Amino acid sequence: MPANLRNATHPHVVFVYGSLLKGLVNHPKLDGARFVGTAVMPLAELYDLGHFPGLLPAGSGAGSVRGELYRVDDRTLERLDRLEGHPGFYMRKQFVVRAPFGADRTDQMEFLAWVYVLPRDFVAGRPLVKSGDWRAYVAERAGV
Repeated sequence: MPANLRNATHPHVVFVYGSLLKGLVNHPKLDGARFVGTAVMPLAELYDLGHFPGLLPAGSGAGSVRGELYRVDDRTLERLDRLEGHPGFYMRKQFVVRAPFGADRTDQMEFLAWVYVLPRDFVAGRPLVKSGDWRAYVAERAGV
């Protein structure tokens, strides 16, 4: 059963995987959010849409997408909805994500989090980010 990270001041849990990651261009949109930790969304695929990625929930045999978990308040969630074009472009849906914990970070805890996903037709013909890691993919693409 997924853990509940909600609290009165930051009631929403959000999984980010692209330009909202720490150090990337849209991370300031998470100003005031509380960082929970790194996480992985299983059974998902990440696609390169140019300057940002798109996540597509997938069936068995799919990979996973790496990202970060944040607790956010209502105002921040509304700001993220505007950035992501919800509900016209990205759709905000809840999924179970897994976060490593423990001294060696090999144990995992499941969390129910909001995730911005795209319909399959929005990613048709786009390159698959096989690693599921946008930050590493962008660095590799830039030759860093």
